[in-house]
Amino acid sequence: MNITSIGTELHDLHSPKETIKHTSITRVWPLVEEVVSRLS
Repeated sequence: MNITSIGTELHDLHSPKETIKHTSITRVWPLVEEVVSRLS
C-alpha cells in the first residue's frame, strides 16, 4: 500500500519533551483546508 503523510514538524512525540515547530503549522494549514474543502 502506498501512503502519503502530511503534517506539522513534531519532535520527541509522546514524551515530556514533546514539541511542535509553530512555523510548520502555518506552512501546512492552507493545504489541509484545501483538501478538506474539496472532500466536503
